[in-house]
Amino acid sequence: MKARSLALLLSAAFVFSSFAQGADWPAWRGGADRSASSGEQLPAELHLQWSRQLPQLTPAWPEDVRLQFDANYEPIAAGNRLFVSSPREDSVTAYDTATGDQVWKFFAEGPVRFAPVAYDGRIYFGADDGCLYCLQAATGKLAWKFQAAPAARRVLGNERLVSVWPVRGGPVLIDGTIYFTAGVWPFEGTLLYSLDISDPARRDELPRHAVTSLGEFAPQGYLAASGERLFLPGGRSNARSINRTTGKTASLSYSAKGTTDYHLSVSDQWFFHGGKVVDLVSGKTSPVPATRPVASGGRIYFAAKGKAHAYDLKNLRKVETKDRRGMTVEIEVPRLLWSLEDQPVDLVHAQSGQRLYAHHESQVLAIDVPADGGQPRVSWQASVDGAPASMLTANGQLYVTTLAGKIYCFGAKQGSPQTHPLEDRPLAEASPESRRQVSQILESADSPEGYAVVLGLKSGELLHELLRQSDLQVIAVDSDAEQVDRLRRQYASLGLYGARLAIHQGDPAAFALPPYLASLVTSEESSELGVGPRSGAAPHAWSVLRPYGGSLCLQLDAASHQAFDVATAALPGAVISRTGELTVLKRAGALPGSADWTHEYGDAANTLRSHDKLVKAPLGVLWFGGPSSDGSLFYDRHDWGPSMAVIEGRMFLQGPNKMTAVDVYTGRLLWQNVLPGGVSPGRRANWAPAGFHFIALKDAIYLAFPDKCLRLDPKTGEQLGEVNLPDIEGKWGRIRVWKDLLIVQAFYEVEGHGSQPTQLFAFNRHSGEVVWTKKSDQAFPIVAIGGDRLFCVEGQLEGLYKGADRSRRNGSPDSNHFLYVKSLDVDTGKEFWSRTVGRAPSWLAYSEEADVLLASNKSGIDAWDGSKGEEIWSKEANGVGFRGHPENYYGRVILWKDQVIDQRGPGKAYNITTGADVMRTHPLTGEETPWEFTKVGHHCNYAIASEHLLTFRAADAGFCDLATGGTGRLTGFRSGCRNSLIPANGVLNAPNMAHGCSCSFSIFTSLALVHTPESDLWTYGAFEASTAAIQRVGINFGAGGDRTDKAGTTWLDYPNVGGPSATATVTVKGDGQRLFRLHSQQIAGDSAHGWVAASGVEGVETVDISLGEQIGDKSGTFTVRLVFAEPLPDAAAGDRTFDVALNGKPVLTDFDISTAACGGRQVVVREFEHIQAGERLNIGFTAKNGLPLICGVEIVRE
Repeated sequence: MKARSLALLLSAAFVFSSFAQGADWPAWRGGADRSASSGEQLPAELHLQWSRQLPQLTPAWPEDVRLQFDANYEPIAAGNRLFVSSPREDSVTAYDTATGDQVWKFFAEGPVRFAPVAYDGRIYFGADDGCLYCLQAATGKLAWKFQAAPAARRVLGNERLVSVWPVRGGPVLIDGTIYFTAGVWPFEGTLLYSLDISDPARRDELPRHAVTSLGEFAPQGYLAASGERLFLPGGRSNARSINRTTGKTASLSYSAKGTTDYHLSVSDQWFFHGGKVVDLVSGKTSPVPATRPVASGGRIYFAAKGKAHAYDLKNLRKVETKDRRGMTVEIEVPRLLWSLEDQPVDLVHAQSGQRLYAHHESQVLAIDVPADGGQPRVSWQASVDGAPASMLTANGQLYVTTLAGKIYCFGAKQGSPQTHPLEDRPLAEASPESRRQVSQILESADSPEGYAVVLGLKSGELLHELLRQSDLQVIAVDSDAEQVDRLRRQYASLGLYGARLAIHQGDPAAFALPPYLASLVTSEESSELGVGPRSGAAPHAWSVLRPYGGSLCLQLDAASHQAFDVATAALPGAVISRTGELTVLKRAGALPGSADWTHEYGDAANTLRSHDKLVKAPLGVLWFGGPSSDGSLFYDRHDWGPSMAVIEGRMFLQGPNKMTAVDVYTGRLLWQNVLPGGVSPGRRANWAPAGFHFIALKDAIYLAFPDKCLRLDPKTGEQLGEVNLPDIEGKWGRIRVWKDLLIVQAFYEVEGHGSQPTQLFAFNRHSGEVVWTKKSDQAFPIVAIGGDRLFCVEGQLEGLYKGADRSRRNGSPDSNHFLYVKSLDVDTGKEFWSRTVGRAPSWLAYSEEADVLLASNKSGIDAWDGSKGEEIWSKEANGVGFRGHPENYYGRVILWKDQVIDQRGPGKAYNITTGADVMRTHPLTGEETPWEFTKVGHHCNYAIASEHLLTFRAADAGFCDLATGGTGRLTGFRSGCRNSLIPANGVLNAPNMAHGCSCSFSIFTSLALVHTPESDLWTYGAFEASTAAIQRVGINFGAGGDRTDKAGTTWLDYPNVGGPSATATVTVKGDGQRLFRLHSQQIAGDSAHGWVAASGVEGVETVDISLGEQIGDKSGTFTVRLVFAEPLPDAAAGDRTFDVALNGKPVLTDFDISTAACGGRQVVVREFEHIQAGERLNIGFTAKNGLPLICGVEIVRE
């Protein structure tokens, strides 16, 4: 085996160095440690040399300041060049440090959000296209491009077309190895890469690399390195430290709730993050509030409360304080050296020699660092336009960037500074023919909004006119690299590139685009899409079209149109038309199998069920971020604002003083209305209730203020009408729609009980006329409607509203009166039946399919025949919550097909007509066992069901795959305290309803997910361990959790990291054994076992698997499949050879994975039938060359 192995990731002898070159600033904050300190002494008096205005940046995450690593330009300097990356223009640009003149500009295939790294005449940077680039520093010529993304899949991320695995861990270079991360969402895969660039002879060749999965860690920010440790920022969460020699996660314990962000640094033995100073040797956290400090020689400099401070971290002082028990203890703390008293300071940016460079408001300050015992002084200052955002020093000059996008260069030379303003160049008209053509396209596509995709370019004039005649965001694809580069430069000079237009180089007929993206797809070269008189269809373009009216517009001759018409006739929802030579194909209506979500609890019957059949596991991101993530759109999650509604591609959100419509396929805002403050009576909440009841239908949104109910147009938000109660005393409570009726629980004051829903009103929802009313001497606190019947509870339920849910943690709502469950004719209000109930329900739901009415609370469930009112079963089933957080005060149950899913905990299911336990087969033993789901971790919302999934919060967002019972984590974000994971319109909608949470989850944003078969899927479950004989099992070494394959085998992760599962006892032995995990899409070959082969264990000698204690001395016959893959991409034949034996019998001799698979990262499966085994199966490995390796073992009893 080569000396290089999987440990290449962390394999060199690392020597700390802040800089590659003495007078340069070759990386963000200077070097690998991010200490922002240089030994170079700048002149005492500085003068403006030049300034350059660049386009102002919009950060990827404007909704969260803790993630704004790209809010301003972050230059680096090497030689006589300043290198600036641009997330707006997808570029890196070199400027002459003496004049500010542009030397060269290079465009990537996506936003470049982090500062580059300069090393040995080369510039390295990562981009949102999932690639790391290497350029020649002198010319900007591409030396090589390394694809870190496991696949070509792209999504709409932060309003830009990006890889599912963008480079969001800013690269760090140390001792000839560059480290960076790819990926944002752990459930999609986040990966840590190392590239060996130490060999000068190979610097223009694609370097050797190693990669490892980061599991459930979501990296975002600049990586840092010191000694043997690599530090990975986790966005809003705590950082992770990895030992680069062993690859193991190193201890890093600190608490900085609410302050952790993308920005971390390290100096010698001290680590700085979230305002905390952590001693890496002792593990202790210092009480010094050092936010983004500059560090050098055991001293730190930072600003706090408007002053600059210096602390000595080496020479500590002892102080007395109180511990958690109130006892007086003596601790050591850093020694304050000085504070700058006579000049306010907002932030200290850098140290250069014996000076600090800082700012206050728009003033740039130089602060002389005093000798020990002395006092600092401001020795120089200058004004800039706007607030400085970053500073660096190099080659005798100070560079300052501002949030407004301006770069200033200060140096010793006196004279007139050069200025480089941002040119304002208007967008001129294209040719008359192009103007006419685009006008016709826009008219035929009904003046589309959102995103346009142009597949295939000719002159580029079509792009020009789309930008001029519309507000569309335009994405273009063309195969001609030279033309793509020319057009990028043209539109960058106009200030439009990135802001309105992005052009990608690739095959227009096969370029990976997300589904449902475009309101308009067109082309200047239809032949590049495979459209012609003989080929006809354009399936690639069809998949990109947005449902509900997305249009494909192509200039076709008559023969091509005819072929196209025939080829697209079978596409669901396809409507084709022709105007002149323009062929228009529209994607009309909904996605087949999708469904709307109209009421807060799904429908008027409170089933908590979506009928959407498209949303299923595995799930992948469709879009994330953008304006629909802004916190102002949402109530604080503690207030339990109204949940969303989703109809016809629109998601309706209610927040403080506003209602917003969002496109579910792209996350863009469609419209927004201003709302008054206040709250509807009858809002049930955890703390204080918030918001107004509303529902959404295809033709109207009904929004109930206390004094009136508005009818709004779902497309525009404009008011269509108003419905009023017959008297002014009544207040609008919860509303439901059934066919043409709008039904409301109206609240009136009741002596001794406050405001109660004492009347039911049914209105004609179109005219607003009252159809019928029903009044109660008590109240109608709970209503469900279905099957042309209205079911209600009549009586007083104390504490059902206004935050009292929390007071009912240990019980159900109180009632001092008789309670009735009633059935009314929804059309007339006439009573069908009435029954007294002994259990005070907090939930009522009706199944139209089974004609069963369910009432539940914490203590149990009652079921009635919906037509007759006869009780058909009753169950005393006390809700006990789940592991991690017993939310036992929820009384809601879910009605799913012929089952009642009891989400009150434990998560069992009952037959809806009998109440009997729903049974399932144990995946390992074949035993019959009650169906059950589980969830681990803090979970403060209720679950809902769809055709294939339950969705809920389980620490992070999560779901249960109803087919397998496995619970999956959508790690990296959390859902709201109301369920904000709604399957509707073919996507899993996940708006940012966690807004207001102070927990340090990695990302707070809005996103949407769709079924993505190739995505990874790791689960845990509620199956108990069994001693019965195993019939079928898979062991997946190093996997992220369990997974069930299409053949029915459940593969268990070893070691167990995914959570509780149906365990099999496995023992692995071997000196120096090491787990590895790649992304499944990095493995080629057998697709059925690709995700099994993406992880494994090397250095293994024996694997021992228990087959069940009840077997005793009896033996059975099994088919055993061994799964292998060589994780190194360039492993050569003979690098790794070994023998394999099953229960002592040799089955493989001199086995060479690379030879068997014809290369690295290819699946190899070896199957052995009629293997005799008793209680255990033993697999033995004998090394011949290198380390034996195994990815998975499948055992099936014959």
